[in-house]
Formats: sequence, C-alpha cells, structure tokens
Amino acid sequence: MMSYKLKKHLALFVLLAALLFFADPVSGEVLHQVDFDEEAAEVESFFVMESDEGVNRWSIGIEMDENVEIEEVSSQVGEASYEFEDGQLDLMVKTSFPRKEHDIEVNWVLKDAKQERYPGLDELDMNLFGFEDKETGVRVTHSDILSWHEPLGYRSVLSDGELRFSGEGHLWLRAYISENGKSTENYHYFEDFDMSQAEELVTLVEYMTGSTNPQRRFPVVFLDDESYDEDFSPWSDGTYKTGGLIVLREALPKTDRIRTLLHETVHGFNDRALKWDRTETAYYDEGAAQFVELLASEVLDSPRAEIFGEDVLFEEDGSRYRLPSRSSPEELWNYYKEGEDWIKYWSPRREEFSEVRTFGYVLSELIVRKRVGDRGIESLQEVYSELSDIDRRIDDPEEKAEVIGVFFDLRPCYSENKTEFELCLEEINEQSFDLEYIDLNHTFEDEREEIEIGERRVLEEQDSLDGLTLLLENMFSTIKDFFGGFSVWISRKL
Repeated sequence: MMSYKLKKHLALFVLLAALLFFADPVSGEVLHQVDFDEEAAEVESFFVMESDEGVNRWSIGIEMDENVEIEEVSSQVGEASYEFEDGQLDLMVKTSFPRKEHDIEVNWVLKDAKQERYPGLDELDMNLFGFEDKETGVRVTHSDILSWHEPLGYRSVLSDGELRFSGEGHLWLRAYISENGKSTENYHYFEDFDMSQAEELVTLVEYMTGSTNPQRRFPVVFLDDESYDEDFSPWSDGTYKTGGLIVLREALPKTDRIRTLLHETVHGFNDRALKWDRTETAYYDEGAAQFVELLASEVLDSPRAEIFGEDVLFEEDGSRYRLPSRSSPEELWNYYKEGEDWIKYWSPRREEFSEVRTFGYVLSELIVRKRVGDRGIESLQEVYSELSDIDRRIDDPEEKAEVIGVFFDLRPCYSENKTEFELCLEEINEQSFDLEYIDLNHTFEDEREEIEIGERRVLEEQDSLDGLTLLLENMFSTIKDFFGGFSVWISRKL
C-alpha cells in the first residue's frame, strides 16, 4: 500500500498539474475577415488568448448561429480542436510546454448570411463574436455595400469596397448591398421616380444635425399599398429600418413622397446619433423628423397644417382647400392640466398609444419647435453633438428624459394661464424660417476617421528551455501559494 507521505506528495503533484493544465485564460482581441460567395459569408476569425500563468491547454465556448458550418480550426503554437453542436462552439488548444499566449484561427461559413430583401436589394444579417472589454476588429469586403448598422461602442467606415468596424465585444452586423438600381449622392433607388428635390433638401437634415450622411447611400424601396401594409404599419407612409433601409408607399403624391423621404432620412441620421437609446421611445426622433418635414414644406412652398392651432386655408389650381389643425389646443391644455407625462414613454408603434398616436407626433414636433423658437435652428447642432457623445446604453425612459430634458422642455408652452398658453402656441405656428442663407448645395465635412484594422498577430516561438523555465516558475509559485494558504489554515486551527 502507498505510504501517507507518498500519497500527500502525489496529491500535491496532481494539484499542481491540474493548475498548470486547466488554468482559466483571459480573453484577447478578435479579428474577423468577412468575404462572400453568393449568399454565403466566408469568415476567418482569429484571436489570441492570454493567461496570467503559463498553461499547456485552454478551452473556451462561443455561441454562434446554429446554421454555421465550421470548416477548419488551427493554431500557430499548438494542436487545435473543436466541438460544435446546437450553436455552441467549444475550442481547445494543446501545447507541449506551458504558454501565456495561445492563438486560434476559425474558418467558418454562414450560408444564408446575405438574402434578397427586395428585388435587387440584399440584406446582410449575421453575428460576429467578441469578448467583453476586449477589442474586436472586422473587415467586410464587398464592393456593393450601400448602408450598415453601427452599434454602440463601435466606429465604422467604408473605404475602397471594405467596411471596417472597430470596437469591443460582440458585433451584430447588418448591411444592405445592391449592384442594381440607380444611385444619387445620398440615395439608391429601385424605381424611376423623380426624387431630385429630395437630393437637394438633404442639406436641411445636415444643417439641423451638423453632420454628413452617415451612410454611403440610403437604399430606398417603393411598395404598393398592399405590400407595404403587409410588411409595415398601415397607418404610416414610410419606414426606416435599422441599417439604412428606407421604404415608402409608391402611391404618395410627389411632394408628400419627398417630405416623407426626408422624414425617414432624419431617422437614418438619428440611428447613429442615438444608438445609445434602447428605450423604444420616439418623441425626440419623431419630433426632429417632423421638423425637417416643416422645413421641406417651406422650401417646396407647400402648405402644412398647424399644430395645436387653427385650420389653414389655401388655394391651389383655382380651388380653395382647408387643412385642419393637427390636434387641438384644448387637447394639449387638458394633457397638462391632468398632469400627464406619457410622452416620455410614447412610441407610435406601441399598441397602448394607438389612440393618441397623432397627439404624440404633434407634441413631439412642438418640443423641437419650442427650442428652435427660443434658440434657433443652429442650436440643434449642439444637441446632436452632445447626444452623439453618449457612450453608455440607456434602457430607462426616465433616464432618457433626464438627458433630453437638458436640451428640451418636455412640456412646451405649459402655463397656468391659458391666455399665455395659447399665445405660445400661436407664436410657434407663426414661425417662419429664413432658409435662403442655407446653401442647399453645401455639405458638412465628413469627420469620420479612417480605421486601421491590424493583421493576425504572429506569436513568438518557444523552445523547450523556455517552456521548462515557465513550468518551474509556475510550480514554485503554486507551491508558495499553497503552503502560504496552508500555514494560515494551521495558525487559525492553533
């Protein structure tokens, strides 16, 4: 039988071996290279795992789409293997000697990553893994990328047919791609409508936000009423989809089509400026979009209904028309007198607000126009600059209201005196905007910085002497820690 002393030494050896063999690694930076073969995305993913102590082997689990196909795994420094089942990828690397750095490259394919969203327009939708608080760099190579989603915590740029992302952690990649259609400077169309005025008026959006078009071009799709109602809200005339897609009803009159396109373009600009906003509330986003519609109406000399005001009478082609006010002053007065504040939670898409949808749109516009009336259109550029710098996710509508409340009065024209209340609304409805000083051919400078994505890091070779030295260092360190802890335990017992 084995002696007690031998058993104790053997147990200590097994403990040391386990610590050297299975020590948990610290995650490192990830690089992804994405290329395409028809609908399939072919991805090379490379990352280095770092551990505080040298280990012979490490393993890590990564969640991926279930329909991913793993083609190959390899390592510069050891023997790589994997298991993949039900979207869980388990990677392992073994080396002859302990190392503080291990690497692995995974070549994988997502077959249905790129699918036709509408005739002539493909949608790319896939997930790329990364590690929390560690850098992730992504290159997506495709010459026909039009627009893309830039998540919170990431910077992106499209240059020479390569879309680059730089940030931390996981990346949800959505982009729109097309080699068909007709391109202008800011849009990419799939129908032959005359939208030249919309192209000219994008400057209004740039002037309000103080920024350039965040996309290469916004893809614009027109749908008949039946198709539109199947895919989107029947009460809407246009929709913006995350990643840059704009969808409009093709039956809209020309002027309404242009105004609606500009409205959705504002949502596209806001998609970047407000990417921290996860509250699903819409009063600022919709208020800014409604305000740009108002500016476009001024340029197009097209009548627009008052908000919480009077009916508008106008003549066109020898006939007289009446535009009823969009909501009444009395409705807003009652909202204030009853102490309501649901605009902080409002979204036109949420069923609970369906009966007050119009009121929500109008109050949202009033919120923006009140600031413009007090401080001018240029003051919105300051707002956008400040909001674009927010680098944390906000899920709570109350917290968002505190942020927005720094810049906007969420109870515009409120007064205990009804006469003062009505005068405030009258002043806002009488607003006029001298847009002649806005050069409609001017574009703001593109401030997006070039993004450099590093190459695969080459790890240093390690000879047997280095490995043995690291092994001994780890053993002595582990023995010291073990007996240090053991002595504390003994002293407490004594």
